[in-house]
Amino acid sequence: MRALVAEARARGGADVQLVYLTRSRGDTVFLEEFDGEGTLLHHSAEHGRLDLWPFLEHPDDDTRVYCCGPTALVDEVLALTAHWRPSRVHVEDFAGVDPLGGRRTPFTVVWAPTGARVEVPADRTMLDALGAAGIAVDSSCRSGTCGTCRLRLLDGAADHRDLVLDADQRAGSVMPCVSRALDGELSVGP
Repeated sequence: MRALVAEARARGGADVQLVYLTRSRGDTVFLEEFDGEGTLLHHSAEHGRLDLWPFLEHPDDDTRVYCCGPTALVDEVLALTAHWRPSRVHVEDFAGVDPLGGRRTPFTVVWAPTGARVEVPADRTMLDALGAAGIAVDSSCRSGTCGTCRLRLLDGAADHRDLVLDADQRAGSVMPCVSRALDGELSVGP
C-alpha cells in the first residue's frame, strides 16, 4: 500500500485518501510518512473501531478501493462494497488460497504457443506442472493473490480459485498457481 499511495500521489493524485487503521501510534509503521494531509490515521486502542461505511456507502466510477490487512478487515470491506462494481474494489489477502484445496482431480493443460500437452496431477499445481515441462511462467505469491502468473484462458472451463480476477476477467484469464480445470482440459497462453 505504501508504494501504491506514493505512486498515485506522484502522478498528481490529489484525491488519494489513505485510511490507515492500527491499534496504536506505537504499532504504526511509517507513522511520520503518513501523518499528514490525505491520510486518516485511526488507532483503535484510543478511539475504538472505525466505522468504514461513510467511506464506502456511495460507489463512484472514478473511485477505487484498495485494502490489505487482517482477514476480518478484508471481509468487512468486501461486505461493505458488495454494491460496488467488482472491478473497483481490490483486496490483498496475505493468507492466500490453498492451491490444492477443494477438488483435486488431475487434468491436462495445453500450452497454446507450442501445442505442448502437460499433465497436471492431483497433487500438483498447473504452474508447477508447466514449469516442470520447461514452460516458464512468471510468478510471485503462488497463492492466488498477486496476479503475477496470469495467463490467457483460450479454451476449457476453469475452476477459478484466485482472489484477483473479477467475473469478467475470468472469462479470458486464469491464475495457474491455484486454478484447475473443471472438465479435464484447459488451453492457456501468455
